[in-house]
Amino acid sequence: MDQTKVMVCFSLFGDDFPVGYVTDKLKIQPTNSHRKGDIIPNRSTTLYRKETCWEYGTEYEETEDVNDQLQKIMEQLQNKSLYIHELKKAYSLDCKFFIVIKIEAGETPALYLSKEFIKFASIVEAEIDFDLYANPF
Repeated sequence: MDQTKVMVCFSLFGDDFPVGYVTDKLKIQPTNSHRKGDIIPNRSTTLYRKETCWEYGTEYEETEDVNDQLQKIMEQLQNKSLYIHELKKAYSLDCKFFIVIKIEAGETPALYLSKEFIKFASIVEAEIDFDLYANPF
């Protein structure tokens, strides 16, 4: 039987910016990135990316607590808020945390945000996006 899984991702995105420079500045290898104008793969029709994006995130992992994945991301980002602000200002970027939960058999993980996470998200002016998928529905 499948288990409930969670994935967390931090994203910097905007019109067009040097993804490699962001990687160098933050000293974090992104788990995903794409450039404005890139073809979106695995589509029946040809679609193009509307913005450039640098992402750092976890894989989907079985968990009973969303904060397990948030902590992994925060360990890498928590001392980088000044760099994130510099990048946002220099390239007119936005940032967002994506928290994706795939619920299996009604088994929901603990869903709360720690004070440390809320403080960091506020400092870097990040939005927080929750996606919930309840399977088998």
